[in-house]
Amino acid sequence: MGYAFQVGAEIDHYEARLSSDPAGFKREELEHLRGTTSRFFWYRLAEVGLTVGGAGVAVAGALAKRDLITGIGIGVASVMLPFVVIDAVNDARAHRYVDAVASFQPAIAVQLGGADRPWGLALGGRF
Repeated sequence: MGYAFQVGAEIDHYEARLSSDPAGFKREELEHLRGTTSRFFWYRLAEVGLTVGGAGVAVAGALAKRDLITGIGIGVASVMLPFVVIDAVNDARAHRYVDAVASFQPAIAVQLGGADRPWGLALGGRF
């Protein structure tokens, strides 16, 4: 639950930073993302370890005919395996986002008039 509040506060912070200082947003967000993506390796390593360990405990419990041990092993493995998959997907998404932020070139364009509307004003930005 606390994580949801933290993420909401981070979104508000980065949206405000993007609005007020796009170049600063890029620097800060890249630093934040690089820290986050570097930790995915360790998350996945722990999750795979717990999945394999849980499966091992389940097999050992089954061989020893100890239902409680088998159940604990199955429980740990079955809870951790989805995290392995979810974090693999999230890691790939995070790296794509890092690439998008790294290629972000904040720019604002102002155009007065145009061929069909000499009285017009166009203002644009890009991400």
